[in-house]
Amino acid sequence: MAGAYFFMISGITLMDYHERMTTKEYFIRRINKTLIPYIAWCMISVLYALASNRFMGASYSVSFRAILSNFITPTYVHAYWFFPAIFGIYLSIPAFACLKPREKCFDYLILCALLFNSLAPLLSSMAGIAWNYDFVPSAALGYAVYPLLGWRLTHIELTARQRHGLYLAGVLAWLVQFSGTALLSNPETGISTVFKGYQNLPAVIQAAAVLIFVKQIHWGKRVSRIAAELSKYTFGVYLLHCYPVFILPAIAGFSDALVSWKIVGAFAIFASCCVITAIMQHIPIIRRIVP
Repeated sequence: MAGAYFFMISGITLMDYHERMTTKEYFIRRINKTLIPYIAWCMISVLYALASNRFMGASYSVSFRAILSNFITPTYVHAYWFFPAIFGIYLSIPAFACLKPREKCFDYLILCALLFNSLAPLLSSMAGIAWNYDFVPSAALGYAVYPLLGWRLTHIELTARQRHGLYLAGVLAWLVQFSGTALLSNPETGISTVFKGYQNLPAVIQAAAVLIFVKQIHWGKRVSRIAAELSKYTFGVYLLHCYPVFILPAIAGFSDALVSWKIVGAFAIFASCCVITAIMQHIPIIRRIVP
């Protein structure tokens, strides 16, 4: 769900960008903060693929066409799928920011996204029918619901009853997603995707519930300071974490399905990636790929 929250935060922090900068400055910052790192880390992922083929028995295709394709649809490190998605959101935000009256326009687009891009595909999938995404209004396609919903939820005050209703819906959505996936999955067909996906209704409801829950909590100065300090390194953690996740089990010869690895390893990798990111951010030129 991390991607969904970042999409929402992008809407919260950037929808009013024109109050702080011009559209030209907006795009220059987006290029420096995301496009340049994306290109650099796609190149690094090519080196990872070559090394994996040589030393870990992997079978990545490293033809010219495959390498070029990796810059369009990341295949060597799947975690980088997030970049093309956020690029689409960044390109949409200047248009969203021009909509007036913003609240009513956003409400309409959110409703369209929920009905035609989240609910209808879910119901169609449950019925075994292929959903036709041509029905989805163009402005509500893909991940557009997240920046719109993020901005909208931070600019309204929900009553206690509304918040509790959203929390309950979030819990039910979580139960439906995981219990439904468990029930529909089997060894022959693999893991079911009926309830999975960032654009699926359960994911959208969970993201909205968590956002409102976090918004209501008074974290205190100490926690806020710690969060602000860690936020400097989280993008670097995202860019780096997949390499030790893949490489360490292969080198050490243990299964990446071990519970101890998933728990202890997660904290160890997060901490080590924070340190590596902090070091990289102090090296000229290199710091441009971990902004």
